Amino acid sequence: MVHGDIKPANFLICQDGKIRLCDFESACPEDEPVGLWGPLIDDLGGTAFTVRYQNKHREQYVPPARNDGWYALAISVWELYTGKTPFESIADTGELRDHLRTGQTVDLAEVKDSETREWIRKILREGGALV
Repeated sequence: MVHGDIKPANFLICQDGKIRLCDFESACPEDEPVGLWGPLIDDLGGTAFTVRYQNKHREQYVPPARNDGWYALAISVWELYTGKTPFESIADTGELRDHLRTGQTVDLAEVKDSETREWIRKILREGGALV
């Protein structure tokens, strides 16, 4: 299963203390033919995923792949550790997409735990980030 929109806002902390991923609106089986995917654009003309959490290879109207989910998870973990929104200074979606296509990413030095920082680095590199 590919979620399609992993980000901190799509996680819940439940009463049993476990963290669960929610909002599977854009999720589909990984092996499902692309033609069966629903629209990747919402009623307002926006994409069905959040640009701040996408890797440089992710095209705007193409269904997500498993690696896209891992990349989004790594950015989400960075956000949870730092308390900062990734690329917060870039408000324009087109400008943000251009920024991501260059391979630029978040500042990993802000994650003080070395094991977590290196896990994030590994995943971001696999997604094309220059870290």
